[in-house]
Amino acid sequence: MLVFKSVVVQYSGKIVGLLVSLVSLGLLTRYLGVSAYGQYATVIAIAGTVVTLSDFGFFWSTIHHLNDQTDRLRVLKEIAALKFLLTAGLLIAGGLFVEFGH
Repeated sequence: MLVFKSVVVQYSGKIVGLLVSLVSLGLLTRYLGVSAYGQYATVIAIAGTVVTLSDFGFFWSTIHHLNDQTDRLRVLKEIAALKFLLTAGLLIAGGLFVEFGH
């Protein structure tokens, strides 16, 4: 019964999220218009790409290295620095694409 409740709660949340997305889509397209909504959609797509690419497997790498290393703080600092640099580079590249890509 616990699994059933968990599944019902999870799918209820997904349905609520879907409904909120549909309502916000309607409001955004009416309020922004075609051109501004296109710019909004471009920014959201680039942000999603940056988030996906910036992970770049660092989560699993962190878990793997934390299990193998004794100096865990050093490992966390190095991985955080690499992830920050990669994310900053992707944000700069995305900004340049938006600015000069059209």
